Amino acid sequence: MATLNLDHIPDDIMRQIQQLAEQNHQSVDAQAIFLLKQALQAQNIILNSQQEQSQNIDSEEDTIWDLGNNPVEDTITDASVNLDSYLYRSL
Repeated sequence: MATLNLDHIPDDIMRQIQQLAEQNHQSVDAQAIFLLKQALQAQNIILNSQQEQSQNIDSEEDTIWDLGNNPVEDTITDASVNLDSYLYRSL
C-alpha cells in the first residue's frame, strides 16, 4: 500500500477527523482513509451521472429539446391576461 503524508491540515478538520475516529472506534488513519473513500465515491457518482446525461442527449429524439420552436397559436387566453381587471373591477 502507498503512504500519504499531509502537511498543514487545518486544526478544525483534524479535530473533526479525530472526533469521528473516536466515535467510530477507529484510528485517525483508518477514519481518514474512510472519509477519502467516501469523497471519491461521491465524486465518481457525480462524474458518471454527468457523463451519462451528456451522452443521452440526442436533439433529434428528445422531444423537449425543440420545445417552443414551433409554438401553436390558439384563441384561448392565459388566465393571467385579464386577472388585474377581474380582481380590481369591483373596487
